[in-house]
Amino acid sequence: MVENLNIDIDSIIQDVEKCTRCVKTDLLIPDTVGLLRILGARYSRKVKPDEGSAIFQDLKALADKNDAQATYELGLCHYLSFGVEFNVKEAARLFRSAAERKHGDAINALGVCYMEGRGVDYSPEKAVKMFKLGASFKNPVCVYNLGLTYFNGLYEDDETAVDRGIKLIRQAAQLGLTDAINELGRICSQGGLDGEPEDRAVKYFIEAAKRGSGEGLFNLGIAHTQGDGVPKDMTKAFDCFRRAYDAGFVRAFFVLAQFYRGGTVAPANEEAARAVIREAAELNDPRAIGAYASSEALASRLRPEEAFNLLIKGAHYGSEICALELGDLLDGGVFGEESKPLAVRYWALASYNGSGDASVKLAQCYFDGRVVPQDADKGLELLKRGVKQDSATACLLLGELFLKFADDAPPEEGWKLRAHAAQLFTQGAEDDDVHCLQALATCYKKGIGVDKNETRAKMLKKKAKEIAREEAREKGGGGFFGWIKRIFGR
Repeated sequence: MVENLNIDIDSIIQDVEKCTRCVKTDLLIPDTVGLLRILGARYSRKVKPDEGSAIFQDLKALADKNDAQATYELGLCHYLSFGVEFNVKEAARLFRSAAERKHGDAINALGVCYMEGRGVDYSPEKAVKMFKLGASFKNPVCVYNLGLTYFNGLYEDDETAVDRGIKLIRQAAQLGLTDAINELGRICSQGGLDGEPEDRAVKYFIEAAKRGSGEGLFNLGIAHTQGDGVPKDMTKAFDCFRRAYDAGFVRAFFVLAQFYRGGTVAPANEEAARAVIREAAELNDPRAIGAYASSEALASRLRPEEAFNLLIKGAHYGSEICALELGDLLDGGVFGEESKPLAVRYWALASYNGSGDASVKLAQCYFDGRVVPQDADKGLELLKRGVKQDSATACLLLGELFLKFADDAPPEEGWKLRAHAAQLFTQGAEDDDVHCLQALATCYKKGIGVDKNETRAKMLKKKAKEIAREEAREKGGGGFFGWIKRIFGR
């Protein structure tokens, strides 16, 4: 296991720098279930995950004969590690080959690769060019991803970008894309569709569900659990979640498992819960991989090697938690001192996949010049990324930096920096972070960036102490990852 760890410092630095240049997006591209559905249409039957190797060879033969659809599907095989080793560079090459033959879905996939820097150089400009090209062919996924690009500020982030994004998402919905219908419902539920009340959102979910959308069924199930726009009905909610999972929305596994375990609408069934988690993990859902690993590990059915491999698999398929824990294990020296530099690579991967705490660890590496070149500006940018990723630790450290900058800044600029620091502490305090609560209390006590308020300061200090005591009481084994640390520490 340890022998397979590649400790090439230059390659580690290249991987880290690539991960810091871009972030994972929510742009639409087929996952494993989506690929199975595409292949099911090709073979006119249900395709199973264990058929990957044979199907890959079939697709390769067809792609060699210039079949654009097979070339695209072959690219997805490399992109998703279906029947072949994971290789995003080869995936991007195949997407480009099919895109050159005006294959709309391949054009979209290549655009996603450019937007995320996967297999090609990160380039939002080229990504948008691809999405616009696909949209000119009326490809609904390209129209939708172009809309998300504007709506989420991935390319242009001006006052009109959000409205342009919503308009494009509506166009994709009119072209029949159920993901676009669901997205309109999500935006509506947050009050983002002018002229449409939030309770109108469920109508979008119902429409998507009628069209067979697993995500639409899932969202409708959530609505039934809360009584949002539909009657509160746990039996109907469970039915929606079950149908959502059966329709290919793998993320429904988590709620289904909770229903099975809790006995909400039927007698509790632990075996059924474990079965749906295991099946979802086999479909490479990153959260399912972590959940399956947890249940198996805590039941003492896993050896250390198996636990490590599950972490690798989870990180590979986008689990920021698995990548973060891998980095921490390596940093802790469980595989020897010579393996410690590899921790930086996994922290970078976790940061790319959305972990704010990993962004903080990576920022510290750049501040200290650990493995990667010392670069304070890059460290600062990573702390800002961590704040956007809702890391309370990032809020605390960036706030403290702003206070230090304020001491050397002109009075007006110093006031702005202190106010910004107080805002960051407030953001972290909203997540009940003890250190941010204490820092914010100090701000109110001394009038740093906020109006002086002794009463508010005392309340914050009191809350921080209560949370600290509660955390101390709850501190225990640490679940699955605590178990991993213990077995590797033996």
